[in-house]
Amino acid sequence: MTDVESFEQRQWWLIRDQLDSYEKGEVQLESLIGGLNALSAVLSETDRSKELREHWWTLEQLLAVGMDRSDIAGVLSDNKPALDDALTQIRRLANEALASVKE
Repeated sequence: MTDVESFEQRQWWLIRDQLDSYEKGEVQLESLIGGLNALSAVLSETDRSKELREHWWTLEQLLAVGMDRSDIAGVLSDNKPALDDALTQIRRLANEALASVKE
């Protein structure tokens, strides 16, 4: 494994850790979005990283609308399918990235 591949793998592990922390209630959505933004910014540009940014953008939009309405919890509740899908897809991408390194 090259240094670049090792670095990329670590970023995907950290993305999964961020998701785990959010799902356990250890971090708020704002922190998750910030963490995902920072981690995704250092990934090589691939189809997978582009898709990650698309799902990150969904989370960012939900948070922005919630903040604009001063009702983050309400917006997230009203848009739970979109929130859950974005989180599921990000986890899938991380799992795929990590599995591809092992192959």
